[in-house]
Amino acid sequence: MADSIDLYFISDPGHFDGFLSSTTLFHPTASRMKTVSDMIDQIVPACKTAKLGELTVVGHGNPFGQYVGTDWLDKDTLESFRSSLKRLVPLWGSDSLLTMGGCEQGQNGSFLLALSDIVDVPVRGFTALQRSFVPGNQGGETKCYLTCARSERTFWDKYVDPINHWMSR
Repeated sequence: MADSIDLYFISDPGHFDGFLSSTTLFHPTASRMKTVSDMIDQIVPACKTAKLGELTVVGHGNPFGQYVGTDWLDKDTLESFRSSLKRLVPLWGSDSLLTMGGCEQGQNGSFLLALSDIVDVPVRGFTALQRSFVPGNQGGETKCYLTCARSERTFWDKYVDPINHWMSR
């Protein structure tokens, strides 16, 4: 089995969206997803021969949450996606990371922490507007929570400096 694979998903809102369409041009190996369930259904077979390293999910976001296809994820709607998202847990590798690539949703630490609690890996988000068609992620502060370190999780669980974390990989 290979070490790990990184997957990049772009939301398919079901209508023309110039931003998301242009993002596809710059990420030709990216997959499109229509819903959370559709994305998970594509990830499971991709992880037959390798664990999941970094999963990047691009969709429109705001300080409250982010679209994953046509599904809106925020702290209030996460529970309705729990069973689908839990399917990711056995697929993660040892240093896995979920990157939410929507604008501004990194401003909502409680959303990132709740999502991290469900998927059982660190989740990062960005606090500013994103230009996902440009290589790398933009947006000032990046938050990343390690919530699987102990049985009782708190909002102020470990903060990981993303620059040092990724440079040490």
